[in-house]
Amino acid sequence: MADRTRILVTHAVGLTVKGATTVVVMQEGRIVAAGTPLDVIRSGKLSEDTLREADEEQQDAATRAEAKDRDADMTLASDTYQQRFDGAGDGKKPRAQDSATGGDARQLGKLTTEESWARGHVEWRVYVAYLRASGGLVLWASLTALFLLTQGLQVAQDWWLREWAASYNKPASGGSAATTSHGPVLLPLGPFGGLATSGIVEAVPVPGVLRRLVAGGSNVNLSYFIGVYVVIALASTVLILGRSLLQFWSSLKASKVIHERLLHTILRAPVRFFDTTPAGRLINRFSKDMETIDQSLSSSLAIFLTELISSVAILIVIAVITPAFTLGAIIVAAIYWVIGGLYLSASREIKRFESVTKSPIYTQFGETLSGVSTIRAYGQESRFKQANYTKIDDNIRPFIYMWGANRWLSIRVDLAGALVSFMAGLLALTTTGRMDAGLAGLSLSYALNFTEHILWVVRFYSINEMNLNSVERVVEYMDVAPEAPVTIPDRVPPAAWPHEGQISVEDLVLKYAENLPPVIKGISFKVKPCEKIGIVGRTGA
Repeated sequence: MADRTRILVTHAVGLTVKGATTVVVMQEGRIVAAGTPLDVIRSGKLSEDTLREADEEQQDAATRAEAKDRDADMTLASDTYQQRFDGAGDGKKPRAQDSATGGDARQLGKLTTEESWARGHVEWRVYVAYLRASGGLVLWASLTALFLLTQGLQVAQDWWLREWAASYNKPASGGSAATTSHGPVLLPLGPFGGLATSGIVEAVPVPGVLRRLVAGGSNVNLSYFIGVYVVIALASTVLILGRSLLQFWSSLKASKVIHERLLHTILRAPVRFFDTTPAGRLINRFSKDMETIDQSLSSSLAIFLTELISSVAILIVIAVITPAFTLGAIIVAAIYWVIGGLYLSASREIKRFESVTKSPIYTQFGETLSGVSTIRAYGQESRFKQANYTKIDDNIRPFIYMWGANRWLSIRVDLAGALVSFMAGLLALTTTGRMDAGLAGLSLSYALNFTEHILWVVRFYSINEMNLNSVERVVEYMDVAPEAPVTIPDRVPPAAWPHEGQISVEDLVLKYAENLPPVIKGISFKVKPCEKIGIVGRTGA
């Protein structure tokens, strides 16, 4: 076909004119314009749909070219032609052709656009949408109260252990100080240095609690301490179990409500929505995004609340035991705020980009399955495989960046956490002799755990923002304007309607979309009973 003349008769001129060398326009069986694409565009004989594909800047360039000689005119025609139909140019965004419609000339002839995503923090309406779907404010207030009670019992357990250990340092109830002697205690030692039931009796120094146990001077009621500890542990277990059941119930409820609302909205969406929305975007929201809402979102929110309350409790315990730590805690909180803000601003956008790059994979895969026979007939298997590999690479790349951001966060949180441990230890040493040893140990142990807790606070806050990105994407499609309601109360026809087969149409105006000009303008007609009416399109269909 390379050396043959090919004639294509079509009404879709905008799609085919870029490959033509000569264009002939016919109206009512007569040729009204002929020549190069640029000459025909200048003649004004093409339809509005075709002329709409050229923006104002390119039209002005074609108009200015008319004043030049033929050689310069042909050169400009070639450049303008390439810019208009092949998308080449200076990369500037086309100007709007009609301010009333709000769409630019290039987008008017394009059904689908690039999938967009939100920027910055997740909007509060997304949080509110999920909280309402999962049970509302009352449920989450109850969950928060259960988290607080659980953490309070955990602190109570640690404090009770401290009290238990400190009780061995108290003298017997009779006020006897017999157990405070610093002399040696006779213990039977085995052949390898351990305690034995028989053997050589040797005097070895045994300080502290073990001396009191051996000497029998302790007045500690083990049943009392063990009983209270068991009660606290059982109460904590019951609260954790109840909290988990309530949490997963709310997760299932939220998933069901959001899925039903999304499905109802999509089924009620106008036909134009399906014309402009690739199937891959719908599949992505009903699969990956709903999977995140089903499995990950509730758990990540629960872990975030747990770690946040634990971190606050640790700071409170340390500040109560060593009040001088309060100033340092403010400095450390500011450091973590800066680290968390930097990490979140990057990780959130990376997750959004990962979600957006997943839809083209579904779309291309579905299109490939639909047209696999055509692809094989033209021998284009390698091209489609390469396109699929490119889309998969684009989707995997943000995943690698995400792990790089996680390592960045881990290093800086560890450094800031080491500062907390250093400050707590330094304050415990400077208060030696003025602070109970048990309290000092409790403060230091909490400080050592603070690093791990605050790391998960920052990480799970960002994970929640990333998971809420799925809710954000689903809510975007839940806001699609639906078709007109099935039943309009004030327009309900009589029960015996229709009485006769008559149709009256007055001033009918139809558009393909709000930003497009009408294709039917003010049509009025009446179809009488028993009449046969045929509708013929501009192509004869």
